[in-house]
Amino acid sequence: MTTQVNPSWLDPEDHTAFLNRAFPGQWDLQTYDWYIARPFNGRRGDVLVQAQGSRLVAALAMIPRQVMVGDWPAIDVAILAAGGTLPEERGRGRYAQLLQTALERARLLGYVALLGFVTAANASGRGLLRMGAHAIRSFYIASAERAALSTSPRARHRTLLTLDSAARALAPPRAHRPVGASTPEARFHYEHETDWRRQFIDRPDTVRARRLCHDSVALIESVRGTDRLQYLACPDGKRTASVAALAAASAAARQRFFMYTLDPCAAAAARRIGLRVRDGYLLLQPTGYGGQHWEALAGARWQVQSGDRL
Repeated sequence: MTTQVNPSWLDPEDHTAFLNRAFPGQWDLQTYDWYIARPFNGRRGDVLVQAQGSRLVAALAMIPRQVMVGDWPAIDVAILAAGGTLPEERGRGRYAQLLQTALERARLLGYVALLGFVTAANASGRGLLRMGAHAIRSFYIASAERAALSTSPRARHRTLLTLDSAARALAPPRAHRPVGASTPEARFHYEHETDWRRQFIDRPDTVRARRLCHDSVALIESVRGTDRLQYLACPDGKRTASVAALAAASAAARQRFFMYTLDPCAAAAARRIGLRVRDGYLLLQPTGYGGQHWEALAGARWQVQSGDRL
């Protein structure tokens, strides 16, 4: 058994076939291209594998991203994604070995942290926690049934925008330190508009833009019967009402609704309007590179859009 980084013999078709064995029915070449193959800020991700010859038994992707914290320069990080092991190879420490290789690779490339988006029950997340990852509570929010929420005419008739006009309206915000706040915000940073657009608009499935009112815009991706809220720009005081309106509109269209947040107040509000909430974590694993930058990441108040995830 060997551990390899970006093996030349592994092509997208074979990698996708492996992922469908680890996660049946969830991958195709379009999904592979979006999650793993596309570059970010001119930099490509890495694929780490364990193999017997050319037989792939476990794999993990490291996808480059940047985070802005307050007035700090952009901090390089990598998101861990598409980590899987063949069913017959599980329980043999394959993923733990890939994580160690990922840490070594991250230090070599100057990544300050490895990030993981996981549910509380996720086995991969437990591996990072055992390595000492810093955990930030998160919430996966979904409708229980396609028609579970009450709807209203106001919820059904929201203004559709063109994606180009939505992109102009949703200029990526920079992290900042609000006046009087002692803790700076951390946000994913998209230096180039093309990277932001690929993340939020040019996604594997159809994305629609909706204007909820004059100062509130949402991007919704429809995936196999579920409307996924990927981006919401609105004043804090209108967030709960905006989510309720979007969930009700999905119910009216007999679609499920899904969103992700780090905000416990948003999760509590979602429960009150009849949505299900599943606990999770945003995990930050220090790599040993850039000590002060790591302290900035770990000490910040994180603001994450649902569509930032991988």
